[in-house]
Amino acid sequence: MSGEMPPDSDCESESSDDEGEICGGLESHPSSAAKDLSKEPAAGDRKNEAKSEIARWAVTNRIEQKPLKKLIKLLNNYYDADLPEDPRTLLHTPALKIAVRSCPPGLYWHYGLEKGLRSLVLDDFHGTLHVYFGADGIPLSDSSGSCFGPILCSVDGFDKKILVGAYHGDKKPSDANNFMREFVDEMKIFATRWFDC
Repeated sequence: MSGEMPPDSDCESESSDDEGEICGGLESHPSSAAKDLSKEPAAGDRKNEAKSEIARWAVTNRIEQKPLKKLIKLLNNYYDADLPEDPRTLLHTPALKIAVRSCPPGLYWHYGLEKGLRSLVLDDFHGTLHVYFGADGIPLSDSSGSCFGPILCSVDGFDKKILVGAYHGDKKPSDANNFMREFVDEMKIFATRWFDC
């Protein structure tokens, strides 16, 4: 297989005046016939439109980042598309900041019971929920000694489990109270506001 792209067979125009027409959001290959530039937007505007169109297409069609990155590379190599190399830049994906705290000898992350329940059950739910909790550490591998300790929640009638929080470290947490702190604080609030214990 050669390194050349096939001709623009699915982007054929009905008339020769349309050869520079946008095809799937991108300008035709640079080898296309000369165009009347007075009828077209500036090249920078077209490239920005193309970037926006590709980003919309990727989101609408739920294109994963790995294949999108390959597509971007092809478009930049063969069409001089001037797209950012990283799909996150093209999609304006915000940097995800995850708040973790020290929980010796590792780290703890807390998602939250309320957030988890809201993602599982509709906000306007009225009724009784039977909620169960579990926390246990599991080794990630035999050789590393690395330990993962999730706090999980299950609700009767729902197959999906809620990850309330998670610990990771070389050993189990040295202080169970420190490990469970946010969970217990949240449960105290729930006990007074939501739950019929």
